[in-house]
Amino acid sequence: MNSNNLRALTDREHGVITKLLEQDFPGNESLLEQVNNSLVTVIDENGSLKFEVKIASKANVEKRIPVEAELTDVDGMTAHFLLHVVDGKLFELEIYKDDSSRLLHWPEPKELHVFRLSPMPLEKGLFPHGGASTNEGDKP
Repeated sequence: MNSNNLRALTDREHGVITKLLEQDFPGNESLLEQVNNSLVTVIDENGSLKFEVKIASKANVEKRIPVEAELTDVDGMTAHFLLHVVDGKLFELEIYKDDSSRLLHWPEPKELHVFRLSPMPLEKGLFPHGGASTNEGDKP
């Protein structure tokens, strides 16, 4: 990451990330501490952010994207906000829309529908997405 582009979070960015971290999941408190001790750089036209965490603590999260949010942008398209964590550290806030167009309205935190997907146990003969296996060797 080019350190010349690093900066503190804006109030609106901080509000969105704080809203994501209000969701109860393993590691959310450690991630909030990291947010408050990070610098960021904007990585795309939607305002996606890459983090540089300035403290050593790590969050014990269950998966790379422990929390995400959605909202309907002003053009009617769904926008997604995914918080990525790599090796226990905030890595990226990814922002995209279903039709790949540019985000037109930066949301107020109250506009976000925040959720997390629970890890699903794998069953023999099923792929992680729940579809049936087509490989004969995978059948129970």
